[in-house]
Amino acid sequence: MKVVNLFLKNMKKYEVKLNQKKLIFHLGHSMGFYSEFNNMVLAILYCRIHDIKFMLYSQDAVFKENLGWSDYFLPFCKEIFFRPIHFVNGRANSPKLGIKTKFYGFLHKTFFSDIYMTQDLWTKFRDLDKTFEQVNIKGIEYHDIRKACKLLIEDIYIFNERTRSEVDNLKSTIDLKGDYIALHIRGGDKKIEYEILNIGKYMEKVSQISDIKQIFVSTDDYHFFEQLRDKYKEYRFLTISESNYNGYLQMNFIMSDGSERRKQLINMFASMEFLLNAKHTICTFSSNIGMFIGMVKDENVHPVDFPDWRIW
Repeated sequence: MKVVNLFLKNMKKYEVKLNQKKLIFHLGHSMGFYSEFNNMVLAILYCRIHDIKFMLYSQDAVFKENLGWSDYFLPFCKEIFFRPIHFVNGRANSPKLGIKTKFYGFLHKTFFSDIYMTQDLWTKFRDLDKTFEQVNIKGIEYHDIRKACKLLIEDIYIFNERTRSEVDNLKSTIDLKGDYIALHIRGGDKKIEYEILNIGKYMEKVSQISDIKQIFVSTDDYHFFEQLRDKYKEYRFLTISESNYNGYLQMNFIMSDGSERRKQLINMFASMEFLLNAKHTICTFSSNIGMFIGMVKDENVHPVDFPDWRIW
């Protein structure tokens, strides 16, 4: 009974308005950062369309150093710190079963039927590219889902002071002046979802779009950078990827400690800024980094896999 009372007490303090639907989005459940982030943006957009109050839970995020979202970013909504949420807030395709899950799930459904968990709306916001018609953001109606996502990202993807300083310090180590092209080349466990394209595909696209000879390479596998540097000597290649990067594996990231996770994320955040600020950015829309770039960058984004942006 004590556990039941504790659960009810903590959940009740997050009630925001009588009879208003609410979503507690579980950020950092199991996937890579930009996969988690992109899905959060879609969830926020779905909530805007359907008048659902969006709230965040990231206390157990796989990318956390200490707290979760606020380790890296400024707060943008009500955030919940109540660990039993972990047991009832998952993904549509990966339910966490067990006695605790069933018990807290029973309490949630019995006493808080107006609070959605992530899995309750997962397939709905994941299908927004098929169902989206319009949304009102700051008093303006938008009919383009990518534009709507871009506006939401501008309000939530804001580094805290520590992250901003670390990202800027890392970026300053690269001697990159003037116009440049940026490549994002994904390796590692990406091959589980989609084929890994060879460097020739990227450089073919480079030759088609520009005569710029300065190229920033963002990759989780340093071997791609070495291959580019050795094969295309007429170009100047730069990267902040480290020589020990052998392809990103999500499980290795999860198993690392908080300081190592932070180091990898700061590198990725800095790389993302180079990708977004390039004259031309070449990427894959079959990656969540490519999906993010496609939402944030309006033009001069060149995919080497699919012709059009999509929810991935």
